[in-house]
Amino acid sequence: MLTGIGLTAVASPALAASSAACLDPVVWVSSGDYATPGGGLRAYAIDPATGAIGAVTQEVTLDRSFGDIAITSDGATLYGVTFDAAPELFTIDATDGSAVSLGPIEDSDGTVVTGLNALTVTPDGELYAGSSNWRNVWTLDPATGILALPYFLTLPLDAANDPLSASGDILTLADGSLLVAALDLNDPAQGTFLVRVAPGSSTPEIVGTMPMAFGMAQSNGWIYFAREDGDLAYLAASDVPTTPSEAPIAFTGSVATGLDLWGATATGDVALGCPPATAPTPDPGPELAATGWDPSGFLLGGAGLLLVAALLVPLRRRAR
Repeated sequence: MLTGIGLTAVASPALAASSAACLDPVVWVSSGDYATPGGGLRAYAIDPATGAIGAVTQEVTLDRSFGDIAITSDGATLYGVTFDAAPELFTIDATDGSAVSLGPIEDSDGTVVTGLNALTVTPDGELYAGSSNWRNVWTLDPATGILALPYFLTLPLDAANDPLSASGDILTLADGSLLVAALDLNDPAQGTFLVRVAPGSSTPEIVGTMPMAFGMAQSNGWIYFAREDGDLAYLAASDVPTTPSEAPIAFTGSVATGLDLWGATATGDVALGCPPATAPTPDPGPELAATGWDPSGFLLGGAGLLLVAALLVPLRRRAR
């Protein structure tokens, strides 16, 4: 267990220079390939008034693939979490794509949580993390690599009574709502379920569905979705439904990136304080693995197949 080792985050000069505040109109996306280690980091300019996605303003090659990325609201630090059997937390230098490990990640009981694919900065400067193998969302201390117990949140069941796990990201809206992009591992062809926890609530609710999204970013009142099909789609944060539903969510627009998208982030991902709002009240819930996940490294799928944890990699990205 990595308790109290005092790891220090490494700032990215490029991000600090270009992202002075949470309103910086830039969305970052990461891409990857399981067949070949590495990936890419790309920044898109966005129009704060319309949400439209503009030119690529920066692009570098990464020295490894990340399940997700997350940037602090001041733009000073870009984090990445690896999606493998021995997950680690990294800081990434956007000037050259190099990454510095802050150490391995495990929960406060010493359990290694595989399949980490969702990462975002919390209102108090820590991180939220989610996994495609577990129903839970954790608070992650970047200084220790510890996923805190009890869990911050347990994701709900869908209409088919199947448990949901993270499909790729977490955001905090300006009103204090928490959004989680989730999937049904028994039937990933359904795409992404958007789960919302309203301010002051302890109940996560499915508010809509969309094509599979592996990353989310928020900038200037717009939410961007890094989708499995390579499109970066967007809609106004005010258009995110607030009532329970599994109906498809309509996008305002999208661009084809030509990338195998894995993650997304922006300095506005934590809209609390931009402007201020009331944070949601989490429901830790029980320790629940998605679809019978066993921490020793196996998943019992809906069809009864026993899969080694390493074989969950293509299931996380569905066809990969």
